[in-house]
Amino acid sequence: MRKYDGQVPDNDIFSDILDEIENGEDIDEMFITTDDIINMILVEYYIFKTPVEEICQDWDLTEKELYDLLKANPITPEELEELRKYYYEE
Repeated sequence: MRKYDGQVPDNDIFSDILDEIENGEDIDEMFITTDDIINMILVEYYIFKTPVEEICQDWDLTEKELYDLLKANPITPEELEELRKYYYEE
């Protein structure tokens, strides 16, 4: 799985998302990291081909924030295949 080592353009976005997840009803015992969130967004964008507007709405991002995240986290074809396998197996 990919690790990003602080490449996220605005960590406050992910801090807010993690806070929402921690306060959610369905995710009491699940530990989700910033890397997991970035990977989920990358999967939605590159693999599921989810429309930008929907990703932004689902993750409470602006289009600029989404594109900044994608630019800050380039993905190779090999990494994309690894993500595809990981998320289709879960």
